[in-house]
Amino acid sequence: IRLLRATVPFDSPWNNPPTWPLWRELLPHVLTATDAHHTLDPTGDDVGWLLHYAGSYVLTQGESASARPLLERALSLRRSVLGEDHPDTLESANNLALDLCELGQQEQARLLNEDTFTRRRRVLGDDHPRHPELSRQPRLRPADVGSPRAGPPAPTRHSYPSPSTRRRR
Repeated sequence: IRLLRATVPFDSPWNNPPTWPLWRELLPHVLTATDAHHTLDPTGDDVGWLLHYAGSYVLTQGESASARPLLERALSLRRSVLGEDHPDTLESANNLALDLCELGQQEQARLLNEDTFTRRRRVLGDDHPRHPELSRQPRLRPADVGSPRAGPPAPTRHSYPSPSTRRRR
């Protein structure tokens, strides 16, 4: 697990095509090593980290349904290892909310995202040193996920193409 974590690109695969060939090559190894049916030695957040970034890579490739179990497991592991309010746990929750939205499960995405957004603001605040880093990443805000009460999503200051509209390379 630790060898894979040291080998896969540290940079997020989101909007980062130069990392995609290596992710494509290493993804089968990551999936095998992190298989839920294997008994894994305690590795801190290594498994959660690998699943988070593998799920993010799969999502960038427009494969939302395949990304979901990876992102769900990453979130579950990070919640148990790091805690509900850890910034990395919040990152995993945000990516799962994005995936749920891509899968057309707007209500689930909205609920998860509202909780994540509230926690992120409470934990990090607007002046936290990591806040600029987070604001550059693709994020859903509660207003970005339409709901029957809210109408269409509000425009955001960031415009990120949907994974389903990206061209595959």
